[in-house]
Amino acid sequence: MENRNVMPSTEIPPRRPATWMEHALAVDIRIPAVFLLLWSTGFSVVKIGLRYADPLTFLALRYACVILLPVRFLVRSPFPASLCSWIDLCVIGFLIQFV
Repeated sequence: MENRNVMPSTEIPPRRPATWMEHALAVDIRIPAVFLLLWSTGFSVVKIGLRYADPLTFLALRYACVILLPVRFLVRSPFPASLCSWIDLCVIGFLIQFV
């Protein structure tokens, strides 16, 4: 006779790795969502940004962000780990730009 008071097993089965198609679907959904977010906020950002910067300066900053941010993620270079390294980078950047 079967014991009906026994609780069913609550073990979670191990997660299997995502297949290529599942990964492609996730990328297919994320890329348009990011594009839509960037495109839809463009006018507001430009409207606010032009109050504080000249048009060519602001355009140069926008293009630098569009080019440099993806390159940083493609190269996967690590960020500085310590405060001292950040200060060194800031001093070097200041000296390169203004001296």
